[in-house]
Amino acid sequence: MRAWGLVELGKQIVKAGKYYERYREEIEQDMSYDDFMALYEQMPEFDDLDDYFVEKEEQWTEQIAQYIDQHINNFATIENE
Repeated sequence: MRAWGLVELGKQIVKAGKYYERYREEIEQDMSYDDFMALYEQMPEFDDLDDYFVEKEEQWTEQIAQYIDQHINNFATIENE
């Protein structure tokens, strides 16, 4: 993420990974959408991460798109017919 200029996103992913490991068993259980959404009440750490992600999503998406555009050969092979 650092090479892509997305240091903050990388930090958020690391934080989310730590919480995921802590709550893995509960998160991976089969459940309804409503039951899954109720987990935010039980695991407020994810709620804070979600709020921050929503706040930064547009900026990060633009940065990712720019990186891919600048390094397109790492992501796709362009063939002319």
